Amino acid sequence: MDYFDSNDDSSYAENHLDESQISVAEIRSLDGEKFHELGEALNKILNWCWVGERRPRRGRAAFNRFVAMCAVVRPEIFNNQSYKIIGKSIGVSKPMISVLATKFQREFGVHFRRSHRHTAMGKK
Repeated sequence: MDYFDSNDDSSYAENHLDESQISVAEIRSLDGEKFHELGEALNKILNWCWVGERRPRRGRAAFNRFVAMCAVVRPEIFNNQSYKIIGKSIGVSKPMISVLATKFQREFGVHFRRSHRHTAMGKK
């Protein structure tokens, strides 16, 4: 399955949005401090995707980082598929997605269950 070229997006939102997500209306109603914090978090994530050490990342590199981040934070977007399958769907290797996912986790101090699966660590 190619997650980015699917023609069947009619029920995508119904299948991928749940009650734990914040709505646009809720974002608009945040007080100034919370809205500022949300903006700062988004800025850090976008910088992680787009800003390299010496120059801005090209679109493809930023896209790969974005996909890896999504695979960590919201694996259900990809039907909980492995990094290998996600990587294949965007034309990169499993190690590339895995390395970027690990970098995201280290940078932002997040650790999700997917990262601790025995199969992800080469164990059976």
